[in-house]
Amino acid sequence: MALRALHLTIAVVGIAAASALAYWWQHERLPAKGVAPAASAGSPGAGRVSQAVPVEAGRVSVMRMMDEAQAVGTLRSRQTVTVRPEVNGRITQLNFRDGAPVKRGQVLVQFDNQLELAQLRQAEAQLAIARTNHQRNQDLAARSFISASAVDQSAASLQVAQAQHALAQATVARLRILAPFDGITGIANVSVGDYLSAGQSIVNLEDMAVMFVDYRLPERYQTRLQPGQIARVGFDALPGETFEARVLAVDPRIDAEGRSLYVRGCIDNARARLRPGMFARVSAVFDVRDDVIVVPEEAVALQGDKAHVFRIVTLADGRAVAERLEVRLGARRQGRVEIVNGSLQAGEAIVLAGQQRLGAGNTPVSVSNSGALSPLDGSAAAALAPALQPARAVVVADRAPTVRRLGRRLGRRPARLSSAPPPRWPCRRRAAPASDGGGPAMKLAEISIRRPVFATVLSLLVLLIGIVSYFSLPVREYPRIDEPIVTVSVTYTGASAEVMETQVSKVLKDSIAGIDGVDILTSISRAERSQITARFRLDKNPDSAAADVRDRTSRVRGRLPDDIDDPIISKVEADAWPIIWLTFSSDRMSRLVLSDVVNRIAKPRLQTATGVAEVNLYGERQYAMRIWLDAERLAAFQLTTADVEAAIRANNLELPAGRIESSQREFGVTAQTNLVTPEQFANIVIRTVNGFPVRMRDVARVEEGALDERSTARINGRDAVMVGITRQATANPLDLSRAVRAMLPQVEQDLGGGVSIQVANDSSIFIERSIHNVYRTIAEAVVLVTLVIFVFLRTLRASIIPIVTIPVSLVGTFALMSLAGFSINTLTLLALVLAIGLVVDDAIVVLENIYRHIEEGMAPFQAALRGSREVGFAIVAMTLTLAAARGRGLAAHAAVAAALAGGGGHAGGGHCHRAGLPTPAPGTGAGGRPGRDQRAHHRARRRHAGLHQPLHRPGREAG
Repeated sequence: MALRALHLTIAVVGIAAASALAYWWQHERLPAKGVAPAASAGSPGAGRVSQAVPVEAGRVSVMRMMDEAQAVGTLRSRQTVTVRPEVNGRITQLNFRDGAPVKRGQVLVQFDNQLELAQLRQAEAQLAIARTNHQRNQDLAARSFISASAVDQSAASLQVAQAQHALAQATVARLRILAPFDGITGIANVSVGDYLSAGQSIVNLEDMAVMFVDYRLPERYQTRLQPGQIARVGFDALPGETFEARVLAVDPRIDAEGRSLYVRGCIDNARARLRPGMFARVSAVFDVRDDVIVVPEEAVALQGDKAHVFRIVTLADGRAVAERLEVRLGARRQGRVEIVNGSLQAGEAIVLAGQQRLGAGNTPVSVSNSGALSPLDGSAAAALAPALQPARAVVVADRAPTVRRLGRRLGRRPARLSSAPPPRWPCRRRAAPASDGGGPAMKLAEISIRRPVFATVLSLLVLLIGIVSYFSLPVREYPRIDEPIVTVSVTYTGASAEVMETQVSKVLKDSIAGIDGVDILTSISRAERSQITARFRLDKNPDSAAADVRDRTSRVRGRLPDDIDDPIISKVEADAWPIIWLTFSSDRMSRLVLSDVVNRIAKPRLQTATGVAEVNLYGERQYAMRIWLDAERLAAFQLTTADVEAAIRANNLELPAGRIESSQREFGVTAQTNLVTPEQFANIVIRTVNGFPVRMRDVARVEEGALDERSTARINGRDAVMVGITRQATANPLDLSRAVRAMLPQVEQDLGGGVSIQVANDSSIFIERSIHNVYRTIAEAVVLVTLVIFVFLRTLRASIIPIVTIPVSLVGTFALMSLAGFSINTLTLLALVLAIGLVVDDAIVVLENIYRHIEEGMAPFQAALRGSREVGFAIVAMTLTLAAARGRGLAAHAAVAAALAGGGGHAGGGHCHRAGLPTPAPGTGAGGRPGRDQRAHHRARRRHAGLHQPLHRPGREAG
């Protein structure tokens, strides 16, 4: 009994060891699903150190931070006046020079006053007569020669004469204009001899010893503004120079329209460098702080209402890791942000680019500019070290006791071995003789036994058809699923996310929601773009769904804003994602030049590869003329962005001008009005103000740049242009990948020196390795099935007979796959793995039944006929049951059918093959060489009786 138990233990352990070896080979030596080979080797789940994430680094710095408010203002003179005459007259003298200083009381303009002087002399004579008469009357009245009334009358006449004299003097004075204060004259608008009307402008007089700067600040600064504060003022006309202005007064009233405060400051202009009307950039300083911790703006990663910065530290073993810190932000100055919560120190290294690939924990990183790293002290390194140790050491330590215990158990030897001969195989009850006839289902088995050549040829024909069908099947990672999903994309230039949501997304969603069959409706609204995705029920035809969405969108087109682009309606294709990604990088070319050569040279070449449906560029930079508007300069000239846009549209045109015909020639005339250089755009006249043309360069900076800089692509920290290659629906991704890779050396040569092409991601590698893994799993399954069959059938010849059914059933299934339109993918190949053990069980049952009749003394040929007849109906019934269950996916609909039919239908096809194909192995193998094969069979039974003894019930053994 001990020997039998040992044999049984060895057999079970052998099968378990083979299974464990296959499992280890599958899960330890191969990359995990969905992970590239390079990444799989370092995945945490495999017990290896995680691959370092490439990032760019910078340092935390300190700077002097001023709490200030920015504003724009205008310079004004302390005193300014426009010299104008009060009366009509002709100029006889101009006593000043243009732009020259004058003193207060200096005569500036003298008008013709001859008539007024004559009137003044007449008034003086009349005044003298009136004064003399009044004096005489006073003397006569004192001697009582005249009455008092005569004196009063002469006094009144004297007063009238005095008034007339004063009037004449005032008239003469009005014909002479004096300077009201010290200042500088402007440019005169008149000349000597001009006749001027009252109020006509002559010249401006400016007091520029002290200048006023008027500006406005938001109302939130009202409590912090006080007279006497200092503001820094800069002028575009004096680049690089800064002036100090002292707040002179703050208007007590807040502007109700702009909610702003009117502030006036004064600037010393002793050097006369400032002039009235100059555009000023005012920085009102409220506080000055030194040694403020700041980081570059690109180092801050925003997540909701929280901000994070990744700090880079170096461990004791030299590895660099990124540690995420939550920070609180303060003021922003010159591309830098203040950190106010004290979590960072000056000089520490931080991540500037690549934060999106870092997690919340301590992530190993690879820094391109390694000089930005700062060493980590011992305590911090000790704190971080346990979290970064490889997990594989822990796994090995946990498994070691189990391995040792298993070794000790296998090392035990039995106490004693029984010398008794193994018992004979238990006798079976003899079955009643079956009739020679059989139903139609048994005719095929009888034909296979009686005509083995025919059965062999038919099986080979099935193999041939299956092999031919195999090479014509498309290869995919998963079955093709055309889910009815339709997207509507709308672009509205300049609109915010809120505007897109209320005016575009909501209108379209309300209309699309009424379509029959809509299951899920989602929308994403962002600045200038809205995307609505309608997911329909699986039984909805994708073309019909797209037509319904297009109809509903056109109905509400009039309710959308007039300036939006036409909505783009598209179906989500199953093969719309690129199969291979390429990166183009260069150390010599800028991204603009690199994008241009890739678009002109590389893209057309790649489109000619076999199986390519589309080639798209990502992270490219298309040439465009970028106009950087200065909002403050626009405000100074009272212009808007609409004025600039209208000027560009009016000047940048390319219009046909007709043609010129003659008796012998004909010329097409084109007006070259389109602008192509930055200088041409800079010279565009936006508006003319007081005869002065305001050009584009006065309010903007024009340069040749990229059309869009919102997206970027990098490879190993270098700027690059990514190219995504999408395959055709019927194309083989493996052939497409090989064709593209074969073209890369020639494409790289055509692009010229300095351009490097790398394959960033190739899905065909994963598909090929996944399929290869399944093929290897099939081979391992065949080996394990063969081993199990050999252990229980006990002879090599008997083991080979059912194994022959495996290739016939599996390879023949490829023909059914071709007819059903399936592809070679992970599901169909896994169905093969599931079917391997099922396609041999019927052959084993039939073979064992045949050998039972041979043991009972029946001739092998007759035993083969009778044994196949006895279990034929049961085999067919069981096969059809399994085929119906496995092939249920064929009856499913839509996406469920696409996914399950590939696996269930494949397995069901394999079952049908094993039941319906005339495999000659059971018949011919059991019916040939009766003597030697029977003797070998009996020897094997005796040899393995101890192994099979525990498998039989005691009641059967007694019988």
